Amino acid sequence: MKVCCVLLFPRNNLISVFDRILFSLTLKAINYSAPICRSHNHPIPGWNHRHIPRPSIKVVGIDDFNFLWVEKGRRSSRAHLRLLFLRRQLDSFYGMACLATSEICDTNQALLIKGDVRVLQPIFQIYGQCRAFSGPIVTLKVFEDNVLVRDMLESPGDGRVLVIDGGGSTRCALVGGNLGQLAQNMGWAGILVNGCIRDVDEINACDIGVRALGSNPLKSSKKGHGDKHVPVNVWGTIIHDGEWLYADSDGILISKSELSV
Repeated sequence: MKVCCVLLFPRNNLISVFDRILFSLTLKAINYSAPICRSHNHPIPGWNHRHIPRPSIKVVGIDDFNFLWVEKGRRSSRAHLRLLFLRRQLDSFYGMACLATSEICDTNQALLIKGDVRVLQPIFQIYGQCRAFSGPIVTLKVFEDNVLVRDMLESPGDGRVLVIDGGGSTRCALVGGNLGQLAQNMGWAGILVNGCIRDVDEINACDIGVRALGSNPLKSSKKGHGDKHVPVNVWGTIIHDGEWLYADSDGILISKSELSV
């Protein structure tokens, strides 16, 4: 997959060799395949460096078409700091370097046959800023009660994915905007909810990945019932604590171990 970097340069500001900056953001499966910036000491064949304008940039966001939007600033001295910020922003949008689910399926047929890699039913809706995310799984089994959801999300996420088996109930929401923000702040890569969420606009503003059956404005009960770190059954797929989840726009995979392509 490629991410296109759109730079807004001042039209009349063609500048010296010292200030030139070249982005190379060609990504493969969200892994960086080229340096994000090369300075004046590292010439790039085929480019006339004297006619590359000077940008000082910051990230605006990544849209649904995977275009990376940035905007210019004014001081070239800030450019390198902004470049570091750009890379951090890419990491925050995508969480860990994710593998494309289609590529995983194409290159791991034996694991699919053995059941070491399973495909979840295509019934989950996509929410959150991170359309692609992955990480080790933490399981939680509840039913129309989200006290344990908050308890879990208050612990450091460390790039993990919380899988909440809500029994498939769509009568209330297990995750809302406050919990989405909490998950982001605590470093969770994503949340999979076999149930509903609410505060969709707030969750869509969070730099995490969220999958759920749908949305419901009703909140859940607060009794504290449920189980942590237990096997859960999500629409016929048994998911164990410590397995790996890979999610992108094509679907969701569960693997017994971390994968590489």
